[in-house]
Amino acid sequence: MIGRRKFFSRAARHIEGLPDSYTALEYIQSSGTQYIDTGRKLTQDSDITIDFQIVDGTNIDAGIFGSRESSTKNNLTLFQTYSGSSVLNCDFSEYLKHRVSVSKTFNRIKIQMNKNGVWVNDILKKSWSDIADFETPTNGLIFDVGNNNWTGNKAVMRLYSYTDGDAQRLIPCLDANGVPCLYDLIGKTALYNQGAGSFTWR
Repeated sequence: MIGRRKFFSRAARHIEGLPDSYTALEYIQSSGTQYIDTGRKLTQDSDITIDFQIVDGTNIDAGIFGSRESSTKNNLTLFQTYSGSSVLNCDFSEYLKHRVSVSKTFNRIKIQMNKNGVWVNDILKKSWSDIADFETPTNGLIFDVGNNNWTGNKAVMRLYSYTDGDAQRLIPCLDANGVPCLYDLIGKTALYNQGAGSFTWR
């Protein structure tokens, strides 16, 4: 059941490092207008693991996470698209050399992307070792892709967790006022919706 103020036992959903006034959630879900700004630009040293589930695949070229200057430059993105079939494209640095396309699924899926390759549900899909230094032009976004030439389409999905190596670990929760957000267990900060409407959750 998805609700706007559905609270859970902290004993059942205790997560070390989460403030007592926050309530851990299984996921937060977007409707295609919400997004989160991670507050961090992405680089060749980023090590992103995202655990998510597409709920509605209607939006073409819909951002799941990331930022890019263009498809060929300063690009670390994950997005859904259609190119003969529906796929999830994983781009690291530049798509011509470092892209992995995964068949789109409506099942829950975990994707890890870093300078060594891409893993899907802990299975290595492609490795590489020739990543040049880069930095994205904007902070990485979740439920969207940040830059000045993106389509603006946002994924309709559930987010279970997002990590960037040892630098950031985001989990879905409700704050002390019952507002859905992502709490960074490393940075000890809450990140809120920067788009329209509001997340639902479970």
